[in-house]
Amino acid sequence: MSSSPIDTASATAVIWFAKALDGALLGLTLGAASVHTWLKHRSSSSALRRVRSAHSASRVADLRLLLEADEHTDEKGKGTGRGSEGRGLPIVVFRGRIEPLKSHRIGGGWKDSSGGGVLTSEWTGDQAVVLQRNHAYVYTQYSWSGKNFGLFALFARSRKDQTWTSIRTVPFNLVDVQNESSADKIRVNVEGSTHPLPLTAIYHHLTPVRPSPSTFMQAFIGNRYPVGVLDEEKILPIGKEITAVGLCSSRAGVLEIKPCNELPFFLSEITKDQLEEKLAITSKLYFYSGIILGTLSLGILGYSILRNWQKWKDYRKQNQQMREEIAAAQGTVEDLVDVPEGELCVICLMRRRRSAFVPCGHLVCCPGCAFAVERDRYPKCPVCRQEIRSTVRIYDS
Repeated sequence: MSSSPIDTASATAVIWFAKALDGALLGLTLGAASVHTWLKHRSSSSALRRVRSAHSASRVADLRLLLEADEHTDEKGKGTGRGSEGRGLPIVVFRGRIEPLKSHRIGGGWKDSSGGGVLTSEWTGDQAVVLQRNHAYVYTQYSWSGKNFGLFALFARSRKDQTWTSIRTVPFNLVDVQNESSADKIRVNVEGSTHPLPLTAIYHHLTPVRPSPSTFMQAFIGNRYPVGVLDEEKILPIGKEITAVGLCSSRAGVLEIKPCNELPFFLSEITKDQLEEKLAITSKLYFYSGIILGTLSLGILGYSILRNWQKWKDYRKQNQQMREEIAAAQGTVEDLVDVPEGELCVICLMRRRRSAFVPCGHLVCCPGCAFAVERDRYPKCPVCRQEIRSTVRIYDS
């Protein structure tokens, strides 16, 4: 199967990049990737230490007692589980059930107490505290064999479709999982959070797009073309058990937890032990990836340095030999006197022809003129105008 021009051009560009400067560019790129990986490993290891040393509880009363005891033992807020961005606020891990702030339970559902306390899905009627709606175009790509091959196809699959996202949130609390009658709650503050939320997809619908006159041409030349519009709705439902990991503070006797930018997550479906296991695996993955990338980078850069150093030595050696040959040629009297006209250099018309050009093989110049031609920006034979690589000194037998 023949590859497309785009695949060929992409492969050529990658090969050129890998071979540029004997692999120096590739080595520097791998080195930068290794440094980035090590920074990720450092961040993951730091997050793992913070989560392990954080206070953990599944009851608000127990968490309140832990925080009060921590304040007595470390009034200055210099404990190992404290975040630097929250003025010494401790990092806590709390496992609880979601409950809206401005609503009360009626039967099997919830009703707003003052308005804006519960979000309801217009498609399924489910109640939630976070509602996310995605509107995206779905693209596809046609190939004559039914599959996409080649380098460009690998990169094309990673491109994101055009997506519009809207998110609505309402204030909510976390309450004890086991003791539903407890009035003690911890408020969740998601303002300014960039962490992913443990949303649940409740609606997924694909609307086909009517083909346009240009769709066939786009498919024929192998371009991606839209086939449908995807509407998706995700929610953070009321009553769902989640784990909150963040900075905890107390306002008027009410505990509040907010995200910590030094951690890669804030709200999660998994427990603290599972979070620690996930962070440990991620940290090890970054560690070994950094070692592999760093080793490859050092190996390629070392090879490139040795190769270019050898080229420089060969160039200096060849240059020195050429200078010696020129000096010897200029000092030869027989090259200046009694030289037949057919053996004179075609450039200076003074000395005997002694140097042949490679690869054309023409013997038309003296060593001095041949050296000057070879050092030119675009060295070419003065007879056939073919590009030359080097010169060879010819001696009479």
